[in-house]
Amino acid sequence: MKKQTLPCYEVFTRTDDTEKVHCTTFEKEKARRSYHLHRALGHNPGLRVDGQELTIAEADELMKKRGA
Repeated sequence: MKKQTLPCYEVFTRTDDTEKVHCTTFEKEKARRSYHLHRALGHNPGLRVDGQELTIAEADELMKKRGA
């Protein structure tokens, strides 16, 4: 049986000339909390999953709490 690998989530913000990574984790819930925290602070965070940057709509959908 092949081992499953966990996806790596990165929550980051980008300004004119710099990019700051706020959270790098394998836990989706931790990434979700960080993503929503920075959204609430008005930082417009981005999200990468395994190095692939997601669009805002994709990130919002992925980080949406299930059942909400």
